[in-house]
Amino acid sequence: MSVIVLERLIASEQALISALDGDEAAAIEQSLIGFADAIDGLKGVAGWRDTPDVVIRVTHALQLAEAARIRTVYLADRTRRQIERLTAIGGNARGAHAYGRNGLMVA
Repeated sequence: MSVIVLERLIASEQALISALDGDEAAAIEQSLIGFADAIDGLKGVAGWRDTPDVVIRVTHALQLAEAARIRTVYLADRTRRQIERLTAIGGNARGAHAYGRNGLMVA
C-alpha cells in the first residue's frame, strides 16, 4: 500500500473531524469531497498487511473514521432535538422521541 495514499486518507479524515467540530456546513461539505477523493484513491490498493508501519497507520485511519462517525451521530441527534424544540414552540408538538433497547429511535 502506498504510504502517500494512506497519509492522504488520514489528512482528509482529520480535516473532516475539524470541519465537524467547527459546525460550518460549507466546511463540512468541502471536507467530505476531499474524504471521498481519498477513499477513491484506496480502491484496488492491496498489500497493506505486509508492512507493520502501514498496519499502524491503517489502524489510526480507522480510529479517525470512528471519531468522525461519532461526531456525525452526535450532530444528527442534536439537530433532531433542535427541530423538536422548534416544533414544540410552534405548537405542533409531537411526542418526544426516545431510543429503545435495540438502539433504534422510538416515536
